[in-house]
Amino acid sequence: MSTKEVLTLQCGPYSNFVGAHFWNIQDKDLLYEPRAVLPKTNPGVLYREGLSLTNEVTFTPRLVSVDLKGGLGSLPRYGELYSVKDDRENTGLWDGEITKENSNEYEEKDIDESEKFANPHFEFWSDYLNPMLHSNTNVVLNEYQKNNTLKPFDIFGLGTKPDENAEEEVFETIRFFSEEADHLQGFHFLTDIDSGFGGLSLRIKDHFLDEYPRKPILTFPMWPSFYNDSTDTPFNPLRNPCRFLNITLSLYHLYETSLLTPMSLNPGYFPLPRRPNAIPGISLDHSSFYHTSALLASSLDTLSLPWRLKNNSHVTHEFVDLLSQRGRKFCSLAFSMPLRDDIPQFHTLTPGVDYSSSSKIAIQSATQRGSQTKFNLQEYLSTNFSTTYNYHNVILDEGSPVGSPYPQIFDTSMERANMITSWNSSNSMEKVLENISNQAEKLNLQKMNRFLEAGLEEDEFKEVINGLRSIAEDYSDAQYI
Repeated sequence: MSTKEVLTLQCGPYSNFVGAHFWNIQDKDLLYEPRAVLPKTNPGVLYREGLSLTNEVTFTPRLVSVDLKGGLGSLPRYGELYSVKDDRENTGLWDGEITKENSNEYEEKDIDESEKFANPHFEFWSDYLNPMLHSNTNVVLNEYQKNNTLKPFDIFGLGTKPDENAEEEVFETIRFFSEEADHLQGFHFLTDIDSGFGGLSLRIKDHFLDEYPRKPILTFPMWPSFYNDSTDTPFNPLRNPCRFLNITLSLYHLYETSLLTPMSLNPGYFPLPRRPNAIPGISLDHSSFYHTSALLASSLDTLSLPWRLKNNSHVTHEFVDLLSQRGRKFCSLAFSMPLRDDIPQFHTLTPGVDYSSSSKIAIQSATQRGSQTKFNLQEYLSTNFSTTYNYHNVILDEGSPVGSPYPQIFDTSMERANMITSWNSSNSMEKVLENISNQAEKLNLQKMNRFLEAGLEEDEFKEVINGLRSIAEDYSDAQYI
């Protein structure tokens, strides 16, 4: 059976933090050496095979990554895989004998590996990324620079009018990876929506719909769980309303994609400088992108297992048809990790959506990684969600990889953690969308000058609010399945 490939797109710094963990997890499941348990996933779904400059076979993520200037850290713009070290470097000014000293690899490490990843404050996602990237993967928005307070990329409208060269480079890179795939089945679209990247994601969404109208677009809009604005200089009291308006505009415009699953450990859609609730068994630094993005990545990995298996695999179209019945495209995601007993403790990754037997979930796809417990997924679902259509229940023997460079966030040390995800369609989205609409209506757009300067008009703003309310009606008890 031929491999049906998926192209992943990561748009924005937080999405790239999530993506770095996601690809590290995939890297752990690649077979580099003999193992007692062979991976059951097909790497060809997410990876592409190629040749290096020395004709060695390479496997690189089928990935388009978009970030700001300065957002790659020490990672070269065109990756490290195809770079060639020039032995002639620095020889022009010296005609004497040159002696090459080979340093001990352990002496080159400034700090112990375990200490390095115990530090929760990585400034760049590339600092802990393991896989090598293809030279076409990284697209940099040179017009905007990371941490530039004089010209920030923080308004939705700025992303809808990017530099033409940068936008075309994004589209060309998508085209490159799409056309080289033999049987492209769809897209994983991870995107920040609390900044100008929300507007850029609108442009990318339009490109997907124009160029690949029959390919499923699984969209995962995301934003950080905590904003430590008290340390920002200068502090802007409008920053949180701006983030909320970016999120509101993005969710409305991205609703045209196949499935839309908002993801954040933040307790709400109006980001405020307060810390989220604790998760049992997990110690998180919510101000660390490196920490919080790891849980989102593990959940995405487990969620996507059904179409990445070597045997009995499914396709993304099936899940689009299932979860978007009657045109309802908003989904929610919950996870339980680590799974240790017969009663899993679920935590939602979609703010405002409760995952419990009383939350009126109509349809769900439940996936379990790691079966070395007494927990019975089928029994749990039939008992607690007897009125729910439990479509797809995948159980993989091996748990989700959580060894280095995954953050040390669990109360016990482990290399793999058992976990469950529920990707579902719930009428809880009605209340979520109504709350977003009501909060947005309270904003005084005339005081948000930068949105007006970026092209947002009052009529368009009202259209977004009314549009979200209209979508919310589709999730009411009267209309729900």
